[in-house]
Amino acid sequence: MAGRPAYRITRNDLAAARRYIENAMERGDISKAGGYMAFRRADTPELLQTWCDDYLQADTFKKLKGGVLAARKRSRDYNTPRAKVSVDLDHYAHLRLASLAEELGKTLSDTVVLLEEVYWKARDAGVLK
Repeated sequence: MAGRPAYRITRNDLAAARRYIENAMERGDISKAGGYMAFRRADTPELLQTWCDDYLQADTFKKLKGGVLAARKRSRDYNTPRAKVSVDLDHYAHLRLASLAEELGKTLSDTVVLLEEVYWKARDAGVLK
C-alpha cells in the first residue's frame, strides 16, 4: 500500500509558508546565513519548494507543513480565505490606492500585496535602499 504523497507548497499556501519561514528566521529557528537572498527571490510555490528542499532539514520542513496546515484551518474558521481587518488611511492615500487598484483591476488588498512584492524585488535588485 502506497503512503500519502509528500507535501508540496501550493499557490494557496505560498503566503502562509513565507510568513512561517520569515517568523522562524526572526526567532532564529531557521538561519538566514547563505539562503536569505534566495528566499527573498522565491516568490512562486515552485521556487519556494526548491528553496525548502535546498535549505531546510526534514524536521523543519515538517514543522513548516504543520504551520501551513494550521493557517489553512484558521482561515476556514473565519469562513474566508483571509481574515478581514480594518485600517485607517487618509483620504488622499485611499484615493491613490483605489485609483491604482482600478487601473490594475485588483482589489485594494491585492494591490497592497502587489506593491509590497514590487518593493522587495526593487530592494533586492538594489534599486531601493
